[in-house]
Amino acid sequence: ARAPGGKPIIAMPSTACGGTVSRIVPLLKPGAGVVTTRADVHYVVTEYGIADLHGKNLRERAEALIRIAHPKFREELARAARERRLLPPLFQLGEPPRALEEPAISPAQASESFEPSPSEGERSP
Repeated sequence: ARAPGGKPIIAMPSTACGGTVSRIVPLLKPGAGVVTTRADVHYVVTEYGIADLHGKNLRERAEALIRIAHPKFREELARAARERRLLPPLFQLGEPPRALEEPAISPAQASESFEPSPSEGERSP
């Protein structure tokens, strides 16, 4: 459930396992659990940018997600999307926008845990 006017956002680091695995993948493994359908996700955020997926077709979604993936996985993801015919055969990823070349936040900032806000019952008057 979302708050009125709320936006569904998935925020995650672009990689896992010490940078050896992309969190943005071309396909889910067979039997992988899905808790959020693609129609329910408006934004995906990594340290490389924001993919606005709301109202986009599959090609546009693939491009947007590839652009916020870690740079070392982008070409592999583009190749997989071309093989699945989500992107045209001659599609070239090109350079990401300059502002997104370097992470918007450091990996340390992305993995910091934040103290939860006190619940209503714990707030002082």
